[in-house]
Amino acid sequence: MARAISRSRKECSCRQQLAHRGGVDYPSATFGDRRRISIYIELQLFIAERELLNGRVVTARAAAERALSLLLTLRQPISYGLTMWLPRVYAVLRDTGDVIRSAKLTLESEPFIRRQAVVGGPAWVSYLEHTAWLSERIGDFPRAASNFRDTLELYRRLEMPQHHSERWPDYFLLEEAGACLFSGDLSCAEKALTAHSRRSWLDVAISPHPESMDDISYLGAVLLLKSLKGNPLPRNGCQFSNTIKTH
Repeated sequence: MARAISRSRKECSCRQQLAHRGGVDYPSATFGDRRRISIYIELQLFIAERELLNGRVVTARAAAERALSLLLTLRQPISYGLTMWLPRVYAVLRDTGDVIRSAKLTLESEPFIRRQAVVGGPAWVSYLEHTAWLSERIGDFPRAASNFRDTLELYRRLEMPQHHSERWPDYFLLEEAGACLFSGDLSCAEKALTAHSRRSWLDVAISPHPESMDDISYLGAVLLLKSLKGNPLPRNGCQFSNTIKTH
């Protein structure tokens, strides 16, 4: 409790100081001011994302709002860090149900992010992924599929640890396939599923019991594709393994 009270007082003091100054002129701010701003925003985003993972939507949104309120006090923000923070704030708002506001803020800040972020760099990839999820949330599935495809293309150009570079392409391909299926573009969905790493073991006899949630998600997408194309659905595991193939 004492720690929470101390943190609350520090947050209040930080916001009061900024309000008294009329905000911070970020380009001319001292190193100390920039460091305090960065720590505060990173802390609030960490709290927001942690609370969201634990299903505490109200406290997650409150932390994101605190980060956003500080970001809005910054005058002439030119920090590369801001291009990373904004999509994270918008993503929390999106995932806590404030989709319309998230969409509005995303649209308004896109010119700034385009100017400040290196197109094709990590900040831009993060922003593009957020817009893909946002498009899916508001029902614009063709745009979501296109943004997931662009995100994957840019992601493959980044230098990433091997465990990331091997796992994330499948993730984006499956999201693209899902958006294509919801938009009714079956050829788009089939192309994404065919590019997925699991395509090879769909061509041979496989266990009717997938080993992971990723397996289940992929098989479900393929099954839905086959159903929408008019192919008969399998009745058991053997038929399932022989029927679900991408051509």
